Amino acid sequence: MTSPLLCAYCGQKGEANQFFTKDRIDFAKSAARQYAHGEILKVLKGHEGPIGRQDSFIKLSIKVTGAPAPPLFQ
Repeated sequence: MTSPLLCAYCGQKGEANQFFTKDRIDFAKSAARQYAHGEILKVLKGHEGPIGRQDSFIKLSIKVTGAPAPPLFQ
């Protein structure tokens, strides 16, 4: 358990997690989504190209085209 914090503006005491606003939480979630989107796209792009056996009858390949990353919540 951590020491209670004190709001410098109003003097309210509370645990650290009591001082997060909805906007701060929404921003953190959107930053996490944007980061995850970029990492997933990098992994998928690493698998681009021909798949398995390539012959005159069947040719398969993967091409990854990424959509823009979700915008950060402002």
